[in-house]
Amino acid sequence: LGGSGASGGNGGDVEVSVKGAIATSGKAAYGVLAQSVGGGGGLGGGVVPATLVFGVDPLGLVKIDTGIPYSVASLGMGGGGGAGGDGGAVKVSTTGAITTTGEEAHGIYAQSTGGGGGIGGTGANSFPAAIALSGSNGDQGTAGAITIVHAGDIKAFGDGAHGILAQSVGGAGSNGRGGDINIAVGGAIQGGGDGGAGIFLAGGASNHLTIKGGSVSSRSFLAILGSDGDDAVDNAGRITGEIGLGGGANSLTNRAAGLVESYRVVALNGGTFANAGVLSPYGAGNLGVTRILGDLTQSATGGLRIDARYHAGTADRIEVAGAASLAGQVILEPYHVLDLIPGKYLTVLSAAALANNGIASDANDTLVIDYGLTATATQLKVGTNRVDFVLAGLSPNQVAITRHLQASWGLGGTPAQEPLLDELAFQKDRPAYVARVNTLDPGASPPQGVTPLMSSLTFVGGLMSCPGGEGAIDVLHEGACYWAKAGGGSSSMEASATEPGYQQQALRLQAGGQFELSQPGWFGGLSLGLEDSRFDSGAPAHSRARRVQAGAVIKREMGPLLLAAAGSYQYSRADLSRTLNFPIDQVSANSHPQTNLASLRLRAAYLAQGRTFYLRPSIEGEAYHLGLKGYRESGAPGLNLIVRDSDQSFTSGAANLEIGAIRVTAKGVVLRPYANVGVTRFSEISWDVTARMESAPAAAPDFTVKTQLPKQLTRAAIGLEADFERGAIRLEYEPRQGDRYRDDTAAIKLRMQF
Repeated sequence: LGGSGASGGNGGDVEVSVKGAIATSGKAAYGVLAQSVGGGGGLGGGVVPATLVFGVDPLGLVKIDTGIPYSVASLGMGGGGGAGGDGGAVKVSTTGAITTTGEEAHGIYAQSTGGGGGIGGTGANSFPAAIALSGSNGDQGTAGAITIVHAGDIKAFGDGAHGILAQSVGGAGSNGRGGDINIAVGGAIQGGGDGGAGIFLAGGASNHLTIKGGSVSSRSFLAILGSDGDDAVDNAGRITGEIGLGGGANSLTNRAAGLVESYRVVALNGGTFANAGVLSPYGAGNLGVTRILGDLTQSATGGLRIDARYHAGTADRIEVAGAASLAGQVILEPYHVLDLIPGKYLTVLSAAALANNGIASDANDTLVIDYGLTATATQLKVGTNRVDFVLAGLSPNQVAITRHLQASWGLGGTPAQEPLLDELAFQKDRPAYVARVNTLDPGASPPQGVTPLMSSLTFVGGLMSCPGGEGAIDVLHEGACYWAKAGGGSSSMEASATEPGYQQQALRLQAGGQFELSQPGWFGGLSLGLEDSRFDSGAPAHSRARRVQAGAVIKREMGPLLLAAAGSYQYSRADLSRTLNFPIDQVSANSHPQTNLASLRLRAAYLAQGRTFYLRPSIEGEAYHLGLKGYRESGAPGLNLIVRDSDQSFTSGAANLEIGAIRVTAKGVVLRPYANVGVTRFSEISWDVTARMESAPAAAPDFTVKTQLPKQLTRAAIGLEADFERGAIRLEYEPRQGDRYRDDTAAIKLRMQF
């Protein structure tokens, strides 16, 4: 403190450097205090509390009153004559976290004041809790420059406590203007409650605040305050709260990396807010009105982040007192797709004069939603042009599912369905969108179509042959026997651009008997089979299915010609789980589909046999009736499906050729290697499943999807049979392939004559 009484003295330069953490408690317990005070011939004037958010011009008392108590906004004038003194330069360099908890305990308080010499009056608050204008009424004292560089966080929690307070104020004879204030920060700067600001620039001349990163905020929502200096704020971090730069020539520059979450006012005293980053009134998810007291310019990289509620007819609104010149984007914060009303527009910005320099909303567009905006000479409005879940280029199944979702949206949806609709509506990645739609396909489960059919083909094929007898000739003719067959294999359906695929493994046991009827050349047979299969689908779906099959056959052998008719019935029950990773991770929709399959096959074969080889061509015709019992999924609220009862009949035809050799060993064992090739064609290429989302509105129509069946199957089996005196053993490998489908089966069959 320089001087006393009637004469002033100069304050010297002050430099403070701190590395490390600082924590204080107690009233006015500053984290860092750096002062240079010139004059000092008495006490500063008292200060009367006011309800001001922003700083005060100490000469003109320009005020912006918003009703928030703010005890340090009024500046008192020091009294008395005498010569003034000058305040020196103040430099503060700190690294580390600063935390204060007391009332009016600023994180960093840097002060340079000039003047002094008088004795001030009294007021409600006294120095240093309030900010008083130093200096005499009769002489001039200048204040020095203030420089603050801080790396790290500053957290002030007490009422009236600022994160950073920088004050440079001259004597009354110098019009109160101080030296330049320059502040650079890069951490999280927080002011306290009840009038505490994140950063307060008090006085000064040409002031610069650079926010290199981090954030500036306050518990009382006062982010940055100024008084009578010319304040320039350059932000590349995050500013949250009120911004009031007082009565000087002011500017706010928000860089491309910057975010300004404005509250009620951005007061620039007619200056310019240049936005190249994001301006978000009240932050994402909150609606409010921000007044900009000045002009607003937005460059091509800038964005206005807006929250809108179309059904309520409200949205964030920016009111610019001056002119607005807008490029860049309006960034619409996602809310709920059910809130969107195509064709309805809401005003989000108004200005005394609005220039549209190419501002757009297309960056918000998703695969489903097309946003739009309109601009007049004074207003900017945003809205929705279209909401359409049915994208161009989807597969027929995906179209059916998305039409169901579109109908649900059009009917207003349900609270349970809203997360699903939002997940899809705000999706911008097409493969991700398609993958999510595929998980809603009830036909993506093989137990409901393909695998019951393929299992039945294999089972009925086991009924068709029970040869046996004595000698090499009889091994190709029908006989009476018991037999058992064990096998296993894998099957797969390749994924296509529009359909998921799957892989399956199965184990099968089948046993039966064939007996000669009373009429020569007539045979009858019975069989029972069990199957246990597991599959994983690229949907993704996972299942374990168990099947029971029973069948009967009747045959008529007339020399080289063999006629047969076989009927079978199959019951299948699966434990199916659809794993879903949206809208929340790892939920499963569980169900227990049940199918019934009845089939009838007619077969005619002709045997052309030589001593060591044979040919046996055959033709087959088969009819099928496949039924699915309706079921309801559980375990995934909002995503569960209700699948309806369904049934379908279709037919197939096949042509086969078996080529084999016969060789009798020295011990009388007949060896028969063979190959069997064939082609099967089906009358239908799909299995239809009808379903609906459990969460959909009752009026939304069901949708039907089609599970692809192979139109044609080709097979090429190879095997070896060894016939003994009273039985035989056969080893066989059979691959089948068609229309993205393939299966491979290996089996062993034992036969005993009776």
